[in-house]
Amino acid sequence: MTDKKTDFFWGETPTEISLCDILNKFDTHTPSYITQQLNRLLERNDGRLRITDSTSSPAFYKLLDNLAHSEIDCIHIGAGEGDNQIAHTKVHCLIWFKQGVVLVDAYWCAYKEEAAYSLIQTLLLPLHKDKLKDKVFIKTTSPSNIAYSKLSGCGGLSAEVKSLLTLAKGGSLLSKAGFIEKCVARIKQAEQE
Repeated sequence: MTDKKTDFFWGETPTEISLCDILNKFDTHTPSYITQQLNRLLERNDGRLRITDSTSSPAFYKLLDNLAHSEIDCIHIGAGEGDNQIAHTKVHCLIWFKQGVVLVDAYWCAYKEEAAYSLIQTLLLPLHKDKLKDKVFIKTTSPSNIAYSKLSGCGGLSAEVKSLLTLAKGGSLLSKAGFIEKCVARIKQAEQE
């Protein structure tokens, strides 16, 4: 009988971990060390790790704050099918590192105004505050094509918000008077804090 080995940092090697659990591991370590451990875990997991959060306002900013940004190659924001009757489309985020890809799978959507604000506040805003927007690409898919467009090449904050809302199928909010402007104002205000 052999004993199953556990990892000194991760315990049992997870292929999926909740955002809350992973953030608890980060409390006493530097971003450089945490990124090394993530890369090591990715190497052990064939280059894949899924971080989950069942809310529409995950602490994504805390995850980004605890990563060595120089070690992030790029970030892809895409969309897939939602898992309930209300939100038919859910946005996700892929963070690419040297050893693989971390999928951040939260409940980001734009089926109503409050959810769309949360999407902007908890996904787009942290990317701006951490000065990562130049590494972000929006992934769009159609039956015959997959395309990537650089977020910073969209044409300013309004275009970035519109791009994210379009991806999340929040099209009705694009024409709502003042909605885009409110989102942009929130981002600008938070960037100055």
